Amino acid sequence: MKTSVLFFRKGGTTDKVMFLHADNDGYKLDANHDTPIEADDLPKLAETYLKRKERWAEWSARNTAAEWTQQWWFADAATLRSNDFNISAGRYRPMSQAAEIHRDPRELLDELAAIEVEIAEEVEALRSVLSEAAT
Repeated sequence: MKTSVLFFRKGGTTDKVMFLHADNDGYKLDANHDTPIEADDLPKLAETYLKRKERWAEWSARNTAAEWTQQWWFADAATLRSNDFNISAGRYRPMSQAAEIHRDPRELLDELAAIEVEIAEEVEALRSVLSEAAT
């Protein structure tokens, strides 16, 4: 489940929007969402927000050709305007430059076939045990 939080300041104009992304909020991602876990991005993101002026300077000075690995990024007013003021975070998130390495699908199918054979053998072994137990 995704949650978005927007902060607005009364008066003035908006010249940029800061986006913050959390993978973990300190709780297990399950139906109840009430089991604490160690991973929690929120404290670091809160600190990032409080230092947003420094982060804007860092963002503005970045090498746009380099990989951006931070969990925060900005969109300026001109970029927002050109996107009809759509503020969906993913629209402005820098894309990963890292190439994904995918396994050969034939190799995956071979593994699945081997697992299927193993399952069939286990099912037959269980049938045999049940037959012997019934007699």
